[in-house]
Amino acid sequence: MNQPVPENTSEHPAESTPAHGQNNGAPSSVSESQKRRSQWPFWVALLIVCILFGNWLVPKIIIAFDWFATFQLQLLALAGVMVVLLFWRKQTKLGLLVLCLLAWPLANLISFYIPAEQPKAETRSIRLMTFNVLYPSERYQETLDLIREEDPDIVGLVEFDGHWKKAFADKLTHYPYRVGPYRDCIIYSKLPLEQMTQAAEVSQAWPLPGIYATFRVDDQPVYFMLVHTTSPKSVTDMAERNAQINGIQRYLGFASAYWHVVLAGDFNATTQSHALQTLLDKTEFRDSRQGFGLQHSWPTWFWPISICIDHCFVSEGVVVENRRTNPSIGSDHLPVISDLSFSKHGRK
Repeated sequence: MNQPVPENTSEHPAESTPAHGQNNGAPSSVSESQKRRSQWPFWVALLIVCILFGNWLVPKIIIAFDWFATFQLQLLALAGVMVVLLFWRKQTKLGLLVLCLLAWPLANLISFYIPAEQPKAETRSIRLMTFNVLYPSERYQETLDLIREEDPDIVGLVEFDGHWKKAFADKLTHYPYRVGPYRDCIIYSKLPLEQMTQAAEVSQAWPLPGIYATFRVDDQPVYFMLVHTTSPKSVTDMAERNAQINGIQRYLGFASAYWHVVLAGDFNATTQSHALQTLLDKTEFRDSRQGFGLQHSWPTWFWPISICIDHCFVSEGVVVENRRTNPSIGSDHLPVISDLSFSKHGRK
């Protein structure tokens, strides 16, 4: 009698068992991918660091970095957000690394709140007001009212075209001395201007984006240069602006006999600009903001992206007693008020 074939009653039927270690590595691969994705705040912060330092470390391609490096405060704020995210994600080592990399540019901004070492003031104080009035603006009366209210001894206005000239005609009679307008710049002065040669007459080969004049304060001669460089709206414009800033140094050679030199106006560049910082390094001029804060001056229409491009730089013999900006009166720039006095040491 045939015996029935027993059924397979095994509780563990034969299965296709994968080779040992076949799936090993898949979980770790997913983990590594997730880890890389979770580190995106670090890579964003590292990109910001490259922008901030690239403007100095790679001067041959400065134009690629210059525009972005202009917004140093905003970039540092964004990097700060990335650091907070890294700590929140418990990526402490990466967060600390970013903080170390940002230490230098952060210290640079903080330094504007630390008073500068200055010579002893030995003359009376004078007030200098510089202001980019903006071509299309028609806030003529408000500008005149501001000048009367602040009562500066020297007024330097830029973007001062024919409409502004007509509006100001016979209005500032208490400023009997003036230079310009030339290249949209004009200087009004209560003090006698001893030298009123326009810069273009000095050298046609080095066209200065502005004008200059000299005056005396308690027998101390002062050389004042009012500047308005090209706005860097394109790569070509930026290169032209940088060339103008580089050329200013040649004009300062004419002021080498003066212990007191003031260089002010709309530079269309921050001190993070390689060209402007190079000028300051070579001349050893001091930023008048030192000890008075960042004082951003442009644009007035959107403060989160505001930067300082309206400057007042001074030579060693100049004392900055106060420096501030005034509220907006229609221009996209803020007026800059500088109270200056002078030492009696050095060249005369």
